[in-house]
Amino acid sequence: MAIAARFVDLFAFRKLFGAAGAALFLLAVAPPPVMGDGLDTLFSSFSRHLDRGGKIAQYRADISQASGAHVISGDCMSACTLWLSYKHSCVEPDAVLWFHAASHGMNGNPWKDIDPVASENVLQSYPPRLRAFLKAQGWMERPDYNTLSGRELAALGVPLCRSKTIN
Repeated sequence: MAIAARFVDLFAFRKLFGAAGAALFLLAVAPPPVMGDGLDTLFSSFSRHLDRGGKIAQYRADISQASGAHVISGDCMSACTLWLSYKHSCVEPDAVLWFHAASHGMNGNPWKDIDPVASENVLQSYPPRLRAFLKAQGWMERPDYNTLSGRELAALGVPLCRSKTIN
């Protein structure tokens, strides 16, 4: 089974059975783990940019030092979505942004690790229509990832990019 087909199946499976079911699905169909950074290796076969996120404070610092345009492309996970708060950001139509509740550092049960204050701060940094959508869906209150494409984000008021430059 091709890797792209696995991801299509994974996302369909995830919608039906949630993140835990999707993880079991991946274990059943995924090839043996590769040496090195697995996600980067997997995504490099798609030639897509991958930003897995990280510490909110580091992203806020990077954004405060930024100048010029910032293109969000490929897969932008977790704290990477904070780039939506930067006034010179745009998203590529085929970009995929992954949203979830902020955590205290993933030190155990993800449902008990949620940081509601940090989640609200992140939520407040997003454009108003996106913020309203995320709030209505409850996506920033749960640890599981939920995705929106660049096209879907554009419908929520996020600017689309005009060129194909990757940052």
